[in-house]
Amino acid sequence: THADIRPAPSAFFSPKEDYIGMPPLSLFASEGHYWATMLHELTHWTGHKSRLERDLSGSQWSSSYAKEELVAEIGSAYLCGYFGLTSGLQHETYIDSYLKVLRHDLNAVRWAATRATDAFNYLHDTIADIEALAA
Repeated sequence: THADIRPAPSAFFSPKEDYIGMPPLSLFASEGHYWATMLHELTHWTGHKSRLERDLSGSQWSSSYAKEELVAEIGSAYLCGYFGLTSGLQHETYIDSYLKVLRHDLNAVRWAATRATDAFNYLHDTIADIEALAA
């Protein structure tokens, strides 16, 4: 399965329509920012009901939204590390903003890190499948 990535004025994942919207590289401060954002959105993409089936229904600043944002940002950090991307990353600031929403949920980080690991493995396996098909 391949992610449907479409040009958009801002970065987002649409669970209802199952596609990623991404602005052009020229609108980002650096190539590192672009790829960190793309990997964040790809992590959201893994949560679709046809893939890992995470709850993607929460409204902004709800607990479920904050948990999914933690998953996506931790997943992006894992993927950036895997690909050796280090420039322009702002994971700590982003994660901290959602931890404030979840400050009473002591298991939120563990829960999100487990889902981020699942997302990383899903994307890693998808990449391996694509490389095997291309060989």
